[in-house]
Amino acid sequence: MIVGWINGKSAGKKLFTATVAVVLGLLLIGFGVFPYSEAEAQQDPEFMPISQVMPGMKGIAKTVFSGTKIDTFDIEVLAVMKGGAASGDYVLIKASGDAIEAVGGLASGMSGSPVYVDGRLIGAITHALDAGSDPYLGLVTPIGEILRVFEAQQGYHVAAGPLGDPVVVSEGLKTQLGLDTEAPLVMAPVKSPVMLSGIRGRAFQSLAEKLKGYGLQPVSAGIAQAPSTQDEVSLEPGSAVGVQLMRGDVSATVIGTATYKKGDLVVAFGHEVLLMGKAGYIATAAEVHRVVSSILRCFKVGSPLNVVGAVTQDRSTGVLVELGGAPRTIPVALTVKDKDTGAVRTFSAEIVKSEVLIDSLLFTFLIECLDSAIDRIGQGTSLVSFEINTENLDTPISRENMFYSFADISAMSTGELLDVLVALVDNEFQEVDVTEIKAYMEIEEQRKTARILHAEAEKEDVLPGETVEIKVSLRPYRGEPEIKSVYVEIPEYAESGTLYLTVRGGGTLSSEEEEHDTKDDGSPVESLEKYIRDMTEREKNNEIVVEFFPGREEEFDEAISDEAIPIDEGVLETDTMPLAANLQVEDEIPQRAEETAPRLDEVEMDLDEPDDLVKVVVSTDYVIEGETELKVTVIR
Repeated sequence: MIVGWINGKSAGKKLFTATVAVVLGLLLIGFGVFPYSEAEAQQDPEFMPISQVMPGMKGIAKTVFSGTKIDTFDIEVLAVMKGGAASGDYVLIKASGDAIEAVGGLASGMSGSPVYVDGRLIGAITHALDAGSDPYLGLVTPIGEILRVFEAQQGYHVAAGPLGDPVVVSEGLKTQLGLDTEAPLVMAPVKSPVMLSGIRGRAFQSLAEKLKGYGLQPVSAGIAQAPSTQDEVSLEPGSAVGVQLMRGDVSATVIGTATYKKGDLVVAFGHEVLLMGKAGYIATAAEVHRVVSSILRCFKVGSPLNVVGAVTQDRSTGVLVELGGAPRTIPVALTVKDKDTGAVRTFSAEIVKSEVLIDSLLFTFLIECLDSAIDRIGQGTSLVSFEINTENLDTPISRENMFYSFADISAMSTGELLDVLVALVDNEFQEVDVTEIKAYMEIEEQRKTARILHAEAEKEDVLPGETVEIKVSLRPYRGEPEIKSVYVEIPEYAESGTLYLTVRGGGTLSSEEEEHDTKDDGSPVESLEKYIRDMTEREKNNEIVVEFFPGREEEFDEAISDEAIPIDEGVLETDTMPLAANLQVEDEIPQRAEETAPRLDEVEMDLDEPDDLVKVVVSTDYVIEGETELKVTVIR
């Protein structure tokens, strides 16, 4: 095509402009009708752009003071504060009327409340005086800024001014308005409080600290409350809106106000929740129980109602709710059995799929449910199993283990599940879409640990290919000593000479593993499959591990004496322990009726290469502590 050369740069510029117009037109056709942008706010009669807002104008604001009923209160425009491209413009208002005076002024939770002048929407309340003498002064973010969140939904770049910082009213404006105060007028965002329901004590404190980092003020709402209305509540401008990070037996709900609705899209809050951009939070209608008075600032206390859709955008100028949309959440179920009382309780919740919050939300759910189920914090032994289901992996990721803690068995029981989930979500190979988490935990106060005292082979001289019995002496905590027999096959390729065998608990690293664990050799994991296998198939705390290298004697750093080396008893070296027995081994003193010695083909052994570590693993009913060594002589 020959274009643009006749009139030089002018023709080229026209061509470029026309091309952009065509491309944008095609984009709009492909995406559907573009809701509204800041520019369109200048034209649409339902909006009043900032350029038309003047001091002295009067209007109304909409919000919910109690229940779900939308109320109004009066406002007067005091000034238009120009902030430039970086900070954005604001409208300084003063609220009045019986409704707002009854609750003591502008309150947290009113953020997003729409403000109208002559029936036209000028923006949303986003700031109020910070610990000042006049709780009725506030700032309105213009509607042009609020509508930017619609642009984000269509995939356009959003460049909104940050709303998280306080705004200071200039001395000149204070004088002009007759605001007689020597203290500076600082207008702070009326960020919505986050209601934590069914969450108490340390679970509350843990999540509260995390959420405070996002500028959210946690408020305890006690146990989850039943709504006063069973009817489905829809969202309209001025309605109370809930944005949930968790929903179920425990919940975390940010309460705010809906600003504007178009079709199945609702913009609310006038500020961010976590500023995550694209989001998938749970959107609900909400009920306001009361407005609580405070020296610093009043705040709404409420609870979520019916789910209305999903929060698809979380931007600095507001959140966007898609009515009927599906939130991106993970169902979590936990069954807890208190073995001391026999009580069994089941808990469930949904948590949002957020890489930065998933560990905090899951820990809060688990620790609250465990503390509630066993009603204590302290020593105990637990048996834990869990299963993580995903959309894009062939099989569920499952793991069982046993744990002991002398101080906090509930917290100890959550660690491995959290570690596996975070590693899975944060892996470097591919995105893993977690669809469900199920866990089962049995907890008892009794300490079920056993320490390895010594180990000895049934014979000192062995032949390649021969199976040798290793008798491991255990002393259960405050119990009688027991003997566990572990059967080890000497590899056919074992060379003549001395073999040094290490006997340890599955939760205890061998000296070689400790050395490797402290080094960062930068060796990458080869695949996601191996990454998952390494996490789920590692030794358990209740296992006895016998391991050795079947190489030449000079490969070992030092020889050991003929006698096995006992390990002194003491405090548990690692506050972890193992899980349900897969194999039963022979007891010598005395043998229990339900236990039988494992067949050799049931014992896990690694005999692949001559230089490989040979390892035999046997399960027990205890968390195994300690380590010892012994030696045998290979004769060819």
